[in-house]
Amino acid sequence: MSSRVSRGLLPVVPAGLCFFALSLGLNHARGAVESGFGAFDDEPSHLLTGLMVRDFLAQGCPDSPLRFAEEYYLHYPKVAFGQWPPVFYVFQAAWTLLLGTSPWSLIALMSLFSALAGLAVSLALREACGPLWAFVAGGLFLLLPLVQTLGASVMTELPLALLCFLAAGRFGKFLDGGRARDVLAFAGLSVLAILTKGSALALAFVPPIGVLLSGRWRLL
Repeated sequence: MSSRVSRGLLPVVPAGLCFFALSLGLNHARGAVESGFGAFDDEPSHLLTGLMVRDFLAQGCPDSPLRFAEEYYLHYPKVAFGQWPPVFYVFQAAWTLLLGTSPWSLIALMSLFSALAGLAVSLALREACGPLWAFVAGGLFLLLPLVQTLGASVMTELPLALLCFLAAGRFGKFLDGGRARDVLAFAGLSVLAILTKGSALALAFVPPIGVLLSGRWRLL
C-alpha cells in the first residue's frame, strides 16, 4: 500500500513544485510584492482580517475575542471579520504564524493556492489526456490573466475556486462509483468552500444537475 502511494506521489510532487515556482515567478514579474495589496477594493480587508486572526492566536487567544476585535478595528478599520466566512483567514493566520507577515510571505501563500489549483486541474485531466498534456493544461491555467491577477492578490477567489473544483470532482467520482466516502468528501469540501466565501452555495446545484445529466437516479 505504501509503495503504491509513493509511486502515485512521484509525478505529483514535481508537478506541484513546478506550478508553485511558475506562480511565484509570475507574481515577481508582476511586481506583486510592491503592489501595496490594493488591486481590489476588498483586498486590504482580507489582508488585515487575516492578520487580526494571526495576532489573536499569537497572543494566546485573549479571554475576550470581541474586545480584541474591537480594539484591532479601532487601529485598523479595514477589518471585516464576519462580513466574510473564516476559513481563508484561518489559512492565512496559520501560514503567517509559521512564515511571518512579510509581503513575500503573503504572496507565497497566494502562489501556493494558485499552484494547488493548477495541480488540481492537471490531475483531473491526467486520465483523459495523459500526464504530459495534463501538466501543460495546469500550466496554461496559471497563465490565464484572471488567475495571474488573483494569484498576486490576497483575495478569497483562488482558494474558493480550488475547493469548489475539488468538491465537484468528488461528486463526479460518487456518480461513477456510488461510494459513500466520495459523497462525504464532497460534503466536507463544500462546507470548507462555503466557509471561505458564500458564493460556494452554488455547489448546492451540483448534486441535482449531476444526477439529472448522468441519469443515476438510484443514487438519490
